[in-house]
Amino acid sequence: MNPGGNDGLSQDERAALGDLPMERHTSQLLEERVVSTLKKRGLLGAPALRTHHGLRFAVAAAVASLLFVSGVVVGQWTGSRAVADSFANAHQQTVLEAAAQIQRSGSAYVSALTAFAEVASSSEDPDFAQGREVALAALYAAAHQLAMIAPEDPVAIMLRARLDHIEEEYLDTEEPAVRRVVWF
Repeated sequence: MNPGGNDGLSQDERAALGDLPMERHTSQLLEERVVSTLKKRGLLGAPALRTHHGLRFAVAAAVASLLFVSGVVVGQWTGSRAVADSFANAHQQTVLEAAAQIQRSGSAYVSALTAFAEVASSSEDPDFAQGREVALAALYAAAHQLAMIAPEDPVAIMLRARLDHIEEEYLDTEEPAVRRVVWF
């Protein structure tokens, strides 16, 4: 309304216009339908937030997985490099230093077996079988090398013979087992 009265309305029209309500209340059903439609279109409220939250969660999970996998790959690579380097340096070390290296490796082997036994869910798990195969392969290799180093030592001879016998029994089973061995 124009306060000066130059809006082209008569006095009666102005009075009728002034008597009209300033707001009109709609039914609750209409309001709920409008709000529901706006939410479905993502223009109002929680569904839009859930969509973005779900997307953020998916992106965060993908990034976390990528970081985990890359960490495992880098750890394996550096670990294998460290083992390869330590064995290459063993040729240059004195006998005493080589003995200390054997002690550390043996302790690491036992620690790894202990950790493996703690995290293994069951002996039925295929990953458990693979870990067992790797542990046995390392033990066979160590027994073979021990017998080469000390061919006259009765413990080394007995250990190698017994392990060879067990390996032959394992290979002669009627149902061939799948062997997954990590060579190093």
